[in-house]
Amino acid sequence: MEKKLVHIERIPIRWGDMDAMGHVNNTVYFRYMEQARIGWFDALVPEDEAWKSTGIVIANASCNFKRPINYPGTVAYIGAISMDDGLVEHLRDIKLPRIYTVTSVAYDARTHTLFYTADNTAERDLMALDVTTNKQRTLLKDARIGELAFNPADQSIWGIRTFNGICTLVRIPQPYKDWNAVYSWPYGEVLATPQSGVVRNSLRTVPS
Repeated sequence: MEKKLVHIERIPIRWGDMDAMGHVNNTVYFRYMEQARIGWFDALVPEDEAWKSTGIVIANASCNFKRPINYPGTVAYIGAISMDDGLVEHLRDIKLPRIYTVTSVAYDARTHTLFYTADNTAERDLMALDVTTNKQRTLLKDARIGELAFNPADQSIWGIRTFNGICTLVRIPQPYKDWNAVYSWPYGEVLATPQSGVVRNSLRTVPS
């Protein structure tokens, strides 16, 4: 039987939800599930019927724990959004996303490969995800490269590497095992709006 997502409930994690082990206590997840049930019920049943002629009876509640969650608790992931119904398909969790720019991504439409960064609060790994098979692999460990852009002409990846206060425009040719420095900005000069558009503009400054 095909499963269908019927409701999304966003629940902020409180500091007090964690236990002495530093992660959300196992009993708290059942409170989260309870809140999700109530939210779904409220959205499903007309207000004049809810908790009057219609209610909820729980026959069984269980939980399979996949991974620990810590405060503030949002588990970042890569997802595919359906253009037909807006449903989000979970593809892969992201290890250590950044707080605001969750991760840096680029996409090869020919091979259906999504390039993204993980360990974004540490030394940034460059990852590849086949979105058709959901298989991932690590391309460059501790690369410190982000703000990715993909060049379909030669299948190379471009990005910005930050190390010791210096931002460097780099090119990563196939098979994506190493990177080549193209241009380095002066020490301490940081790109204000790190996007693929910045990479395109930066190419004009590269000396011949």
